[in-house]
Amino acid sequence: MASPEAIPYYPPETPLEPHLRTSDELLAAAAEILARPDTEIGGELRAQVCEKLWGAVTRRLRVFADARNWYYCEHGVAGELVDRIDEVLDAELPELSVRFTATERLHVNFYDDLLRPARIRRQMPIVQELCAMLDDAHRTLPLDLAPPDSRRYLRAARRCAERRARHAEASAN
Repeated sequence: MASPEAIPYYPPETPLEPHLRTSDELLAAAAEILARPDTEIGGELRAQVCEKLWGAVTRRLRVFADARNWYYCEHGVAGELVDRIDEVLDAELPELSVRFTATERLHVNFYDDLLRPARIRRQMPIVQELCAMLDDAHRTLPLDLAPPDSRRYLRAARRCAERRARHAEASAN
């Protein structure tokens, strides 16, 4: 398996700021839905609010990854990125992985619809804390931090590099 340095990097086309803005908008939209009475939050709205909360976290992970030239094109890699951040900042952010795992459960709920509104409401502060932790990590960790070196991340990085190369080639033509 190739090292991360052996995979050519194609920069993302989107600047970082829109991802942060979208993340904040997703958090606000989720809060607005969760302010409604339980009787108004049916299955479709529960799925939407869970996905908005998950999306807020993934946008912040994208900012962290893109600023360091790490690949993040697949949600399956999100855990690898969190594990790498947690590995570096373990003493400072011991709850990062725990909060991420709780947030990942919201993403699963998009497909399974098992969580009641009250439980989703209890998850909201966890998601907000995770977003704040990721913001802190983004501000404090060096931009030249080495990416994850797991097989899963490297396979995903290669697929991402190939997609970006095809897109860059198509845009040039």
